[in-house]
Parts: sequence; structure tokens; C-alpha cells
Amino acid sequence: MKAYERLSEVTLCPRLPVIIRLDGKGFSRLTKKLDKPFDSKFMQVMQLTTEYLCKNISGCMLGYTQSDEISLVLRNDQSLLSQPYFGNRVQKLTSISASMATAAFNAAYHSDPENLSIWGIFDSRTYVVPSITEACNYLIWRQQDCTRNSILGATYYEIAKMPGYGKKTAQKMMHGLKCDALQELLFQTTGINWNNYLGYEKRGTVFRKDLVDISRSISTYNPETCPTVYRERWLAYPPPIFTSKEGWEWMLKVLNPPLDPVEET
Repeated sequence: MKAYERLSEVTLCPRLPVIIRLDGKGFSRLTKKLDKPFDSKFMQVMQLTTEYLCKNISGCMLGYTQSDEISLVLRNDQSLLSQPYFGNRVQKLTSISASMATAAFNAAYHSDPENLSIWGIFDSRTYVVPSITEACNYLIWRQQDCTRNSILGATYYEIAKMPGYGKKTAQKMMHGLKCDALQELLFQTTGINWNNYLGYEKRGTVFRKDLVDISRSISTYNPETCPTVYRERWLAYPPPIFTSKEGWEWMLKVLNPPLDPVEET
């Protein structure tokens, strides 16, 4: 029986950046009662889910979430001794990441008793890209999708809320318009400037590891006699615009830090 199982086993090429993208499956029922165009509670649940994945998937360098989607970038070439997560076995990576996201999402979502009757489920896909540059290009692709959907959602729902308009009118007004024109339509119709929305609402949320001062959480810490204690923690940020010079440099800094030194024997 194991022979049949091995025939369907696919392993990704080692020492290349790994992309894991997770999507909420059938989330339309779950999102029906959310605030439109943006729901802060739902965004927080997605952020908590992304943070859990970043913490628990070995080799994760960066997490990015927008709408009901989560992207992770993994590396397994930070030293000569680095090993890929679950040996880069596609079935393992996809099934475990989807299971982890589903469990983490529902744990956070069901903290509100009103949500106990609704369950979120995630699917997952996994593949490698040939370079850090292509991993950055992947993130640009997903952020551009996020920005486009943010503009579309804000324009549609804000116009639809206006007295005398409604959803059908909003659809007709938006038909065939590109993002710049949609922003202008939103402003002229409602007085809302899309640029004034929160960064998380416009371009998603990014997670990266940063050093955090944990000194005061140590019961025996004395600032007069003890040095400051730092530990790495996963933190959430509104991302820079990845297509900008600053955004590109930010991605390279996060995804391509110096290699770990290897001691000679």
C-alpha cells in the first residue's frame, strides 16, 4: 500500500523560496453580516490566524493577509544545515497549513458567541519560486490585488449606502471604470477619500519578526543591574507599497537577511 502512496508524493525543490497561499473556502456565508466595506473584527481574526501560522511553520520569513487570504514566504537555505519544513513535501505542506489556518481561525472567530454556528475552512496551495526577486514579485501581485479589491469594495458599498442610490445604482456607476476613476467617483459621490482609510484596509497586513524588549516581563528584572533583554516576536504592520523603492528594499531586508554563520570543524 505504501508504494501507491509514494507514487502521488511530490517534493518541492530544496533551497528555493516556498510560497504557501491559503484562501477561505465558501466565506460568502460567513461574511454576509460583516460591516462593509471593512470589518475590523474580521480583519483581527485574519491577523491572529496569520500570526499563528508564522509562529508555527518552520522557515517562515514573512506573512501577508488581505481579505480572506493569507500568504507565507518560507526559506530553507539560511545555512548549510537548513532543512525544509516537512521535507518540502507538497501534500504535507498543503494539508497541514490548511488545517492549522482552519483551527486558528475558528478559535479566534468563535471567541464571539454569536459566531458559534458558522465555521471557516481554508484551502491551501504550495509551490516554489526561483529567487527572492520572484518572491517579492509574488507579494507585489497579491498587494495589487488587495488594493484593487479595497478600492472596488469601498466605492461600491459607500455609494450603495447613500440615500437614493442603492447597490444596483452603484454597480451601474462603477461599470467599466479603472481604479483611479473609481477613487474619483467615490470622492465626488460620497466625499470619502480612499487614501484616508487605514493602511490595513487599503493594502493588507504584513507580519515579520522584530526584536522586542521583554525586560519588564521578567519578574526578577532590575533595570539598574540587568541589561535589556530582547527576544524575537512576530509583529503586525501595515505594509509599505511594495512597488515603491522603499517597499522593494523593505521586502529584500525581510526575505534576504544575512546567512547564518557556519562554524568550521
